[in-house]
Amino acid sequence: MNSTTAPQPAGIALPRHAPAAARSALQLLQRLQHGSLSLQLPDGSLAAVVAEVNNTFGERHVYLLAGPDLAWGTETTARKVFHVSPFCSVDGDYRFRFERREAHALARVDLHDADGPLLQTSVGGALVPMTAAAVRRAVFGMPFMTLGVVGRIHWQALRLWVKRVPFFRKPEPPRHAVSRSA
Repeated sequence: MNSTTAPQPAGIALPRHAPAAARSALQLLQRLQHGSLSLQLPDGSLAAVVAEVNNTFGERHVYLLAGPDLAWGTETTARKVFHVSPFCSVDGDYRFRFERREAHALARVDLHDADGPLLQTSVGGALVPMTAAAVRRAVFGMPFMTLGVVGRIHWQALRLWVKRVPFFRKPEPPRHAVSRSA
């Protein structure tokens, strides 16, 4: 299937020159409704980043980051529309930054509100060839990483609660499961 005949998920527009594989990956991701994924063009530039956010209420929202300004090492913003934490209102902007070096990748997601930076996060790791051993390490290591993240989230929530940080009730989820970058 060539890039001119590849079907495209509704509401998602990739550049005309995006390869059919990118369109197929977006379709698969939409069917799975799960995960985070970056799509690169043959020259190594970013075509799109699909960033999935989950909250403690079992809900999820996807931020589709795409457009001519999306590039490795540059900041891309998206309006916050999804309730993630009872200690943060649904206000502000996410600032995404993705960096890739020869053997390392880093993703930063920072939340800014009217007063400035509110939350700064990042995750990084070594880029390794996709061998059977590397896949096993990733699959078996994921539960431990997830447990560590959940533990740290609850520890921070306890610290915020002890400090009597204001609590925000959960609003209705966004009407659309996907939002686009600004």
